[in-house]
Amino acid sequence: MTIIDTELKSFSHRSSDVIDALVLHDSEGFTLKQTLAWFADPTHRMSMHYVIAQDGNVFRCVPDECKAWHAGASSLFGKENVNDFSIGICLIDTGPEGRFPDEQTHSLIQLCTDICRTYSILLNRVVPHYAVAPFRRTDPHKDFPWYEFLNIIGCMLVND
Repeated sequence: MTIIDTELKSFSHRSSDVIDALVLHDSEGFTLKQTLAWFADPTHRMSMHYVIAQDGNVFRCVPDECKAWHAGASSLFGKENVNDFSIGICLIDTGPEGRFPDEQTHSLIQLCTDICRTYSILLNRVVPHYAVAPFRRTDPHKDFPWYEFLNIIGCMLVND
């Protein structure tokens, strides 16, 4: 997996040094170019740490140690402001239905496994956007294979 660094300014400093959650998003119909352009404009106050294109290319938009603006008003297990302690990953998804391409899914699995190892993130803290903002968000869409995805990451982490 190759990570391509981008020069975005849409982030701020974390109020905590602890990173213990991963939040998955999808671009809800926007292309890679549109998504990166949206995140590049700081007036939108929206960004992700990583964006994964449908061809599997991974774009790092915000350094892990900084706070990306991806979860909005949110909470996880009763803790508010999920942006302060999580990493946000966006999957480019140009349609409302259908599978995510294998190349994209493979990159996502590898990236999430690496991040979980680096920050000792538990699998129950790898969550969809709708889990931290349930009344506002629905991404990633219902076709995302959550059980298979988490099982594969769990097996990769156990077999190290």
